[in-house]
Amino acid sequence: ADSPVPDSADFAVRVSGDSMNPRFIDGQVVFVHGQDTLSTGEIGIFFLNGEVFLKKLGDGCLISLNSRYAPIRFSDNDEIRVIGKVVG
Repeated sequence: ADSPVPDSADFAVRVSGDSMNPRFIDGQVVFVHGQDTLSTGEIGIFFLNGEVFLKKLGDGCLISLNSRYAPIRFSDNDEIRVIGKVVG
């Protein structure tokens, strides 16, 4: 049987909230490849000022797929880190 876990996955996180609907829903488990950079438009796990977000990387912002949520802007003064890329 095929494993539901992608070969490139290093860890899994549980989605909390509806900001990434419809692709990712509250309570869903997503698989993440640990890496410290992402390209614009890729979806990943981000650490921003002490909080963790599942978002799409924009130009100077983190983007929700749910249009009810405004992009989260960040600047050089913010502590932002890429934790990994969502791979499944």
